[in-house]
Amino acid sequence: MARLIEIPDVAACPSPLRVQSGDVLVLRASGARIDAGFDSVVVLGPFTAAMLGDNGEVIAAMGAPGTVLLQAREPGDASITVIGGDPFHAPRTIMVRISVQP
Repeated sequence: MARLIEIPDVAACPSPLRVQSGDVLVLRASGARIDAGFDSVVVLGPFTAAMLGDNGEVIAAMGAPGTVLLQAREPGDASITVIGGDPFHAPRTIMVRISVQP
């Protein structure tokens, strides 16, 4: 069964991070790009936070996006550049290596 894996601090992530095919990683980041391993991992997002209000209306936060999802698709290795911090004024990049297991 696929897992939803929350990664609160990308900088503290082991390298390579070993996951299973089907897993989804939740990163606190403002963006991400795949540098290698396009068949192994898919980037979803970035997303801004939102919630459903009492009246049924979706209320979205203002500001930069804060969440990126990575879905492990096929076995293989991938290199991802994760963008953190303020994407408009002081972005930080961290390289994450992911090894997708069957």
